[in-house]
Amino acid sequence: MHLAKANVVQALKVNFGFDTLQDEQLGEMVVMSPRDAFVYSAVTGHAYLDPGSHHFSPNGLMPIFNQANSYHLVTGMFDRDGNLRHSPINLAEERPFIARGEKYVLPVEYDTNASLNARLAEVASILQRQGKDPRDHLVCRIKKSTVGYSMEPFMEYVATRYFNGLGMLTETQIPFFYSGGTPDFAAYSLPDIGKALRQHLAVGGASFIELASMRLFPESARGQAGPQAVETIVGEAKTGAATGMAQLEKYLRSGVFSKAYEIIPHKAAPEVAAGLLTLGDDCGIRVHEAKKPAMVSSSKQGEYLKWLTNYVKYFVVANLRNEELDEVYGRMTGRSTRTVGELILFINSLPLEEISGIVSERINGQ
Repeated sequence: MHLAKANVVQALKVNFGFDTLQDEQLGEMVVMSPRDAFVYSAVTGHAYLDPGSHHFSPNGLMPIFNQANSYHLVTGMFDRDGNLRHSPINLAEERPFIARGEKYVLPVEYDTNASLNARLAEVASILQRQGKDPRDHLVCRIKKSTVGYSMEPFMEYVATRYFNGLGMLTETQIPFFYSGGTPDFAAYSLPDIGKALRQHLAVGGASFIELASMRLFPESARGQAGPQAVETIVGEAKTGAATGMAQLEKYLRSGVFSKAYEIIPHKAAPEVAAGLLTLGDDCGIRVHEAKKPAMVSSSKQGEYLKWLTNYVKYFVVANLRNEELDEVYGRMTGRSTRTVGELILFINSLPLEEISGIVSERINGQ
């Protein structure tokens, strides 16, 4: 299946229940809440249409660490001094339209970047004549001149929503091991983490970006309680190739993942060592399991899960403002200043239950 305009709309509608809106001049659009649109843009890179500036997407702005099992902060969610920088609440203070009003995903097919830019200018003009804010519209770019239409990020979003619906946490900007490449997608069932998040923050299945967005969008995350066993899943998305097994086999050799999936809309059957998440003729999600289990190293997975538990904490902390983070640090340590290393040790030492409780108080008090 090629993810052309009609199929994109159908996939979002059939699998996740999004409503659609028909515009006589622009065609069918998918209606999303501000929260859903923010996560969609963060995962796919499909930008809010902002003709007065560079079209904006939070995609790539919120990394935290550059490698698994390491605590080296990179500029993104935090800056190199340990201050919150591109957190969702900071991004929304710079661009208030992110958090207000319904949003609309508009698929746009194009061949060249020049034709895309011309079409976006035309779309913005149409919306302005209609009295609508172009920034409420996210452009789903479908490059018809590229094999697979460059729609891998869209399939990452499909996988994200699917596993969130199973109560699992997901990530698409995964710091991994330098020698192991960078996976497109991961999903985690972490019962202890899930219990803390549900108890204090009413979060079920969610992307890590959603964990950082609870202050901005305080409605409860979707999803149910996840599986009661620990599960670590890795995925590789392809829309122009027939397989992603070369990458998946490399990730599986790390010993930390219990399952792997190819995420390919046009593939019918899974490989031996990996399952398959694909789309049927009706654009509905079809999931096939691998024919043999992954080989997990208990020691390597244990080390990775210890780091991952801390990694989640930084997304939850990102719901605080810098002055609030400073206040919490000072109150709990008795120190008025801190280095980056001291902040990292502080966050890592706090139980997730305590961090979640602190953030919950701020959300409820705003």
